[in-house]
Amino acid sequence: MPTWGWFVIAVAIVYVAVLVSSRSARGGSHTPHDLHPASTWRQLDDAVRDEVSCLLDRGRTLEAIKILVARDGIGVRHAKATVEYGRLQARPVPAGIRSCGDTAPIEGRLRDLKSEGKNVAAITLLRDSTGMTLREAKDAVDQL
Repeated sequence: MPTWGWFVIAVAIVYVAVLVSSRSARGGSHTPHDLHPASTWRQLDDAVRDEVSCLLDRGRTLEAIKILVARDGIGVRHAKATVEYGRLQARPVPAGIRSCGDTAPIEGRLRDLKSEGKNVAAITLLRDSTGMTLREAKDAVDQL
């Protein structure tokens, strides 16, 4: 076989080796356990997990991803997968007022607004504080 024939075979072998190694480096079928979204979600501090859940309840997925990237230093793709896992693990939200953190000051202000006849202001405050839909906020204010 001429020299150029051996050269073509060598180039083909190198090309296949590079192709195989790049595919395995991009995360083939094997994902380390410490990079799995479920294990990352379980390893989060309770405060961070509650804050991310709160943001997910409000529909602020991007902010939740940014928190994981900033605090834990993980990549954006892994943070997104972890947030999606957290969304699947979210506890059901009870009927009525759903809010993150202490709801007592919000409830007191809502009762004051409703007693003053300012239902629209109470609904607006509730929606801004909790991320509820208009229907959910109206129903919650009506139940006060």
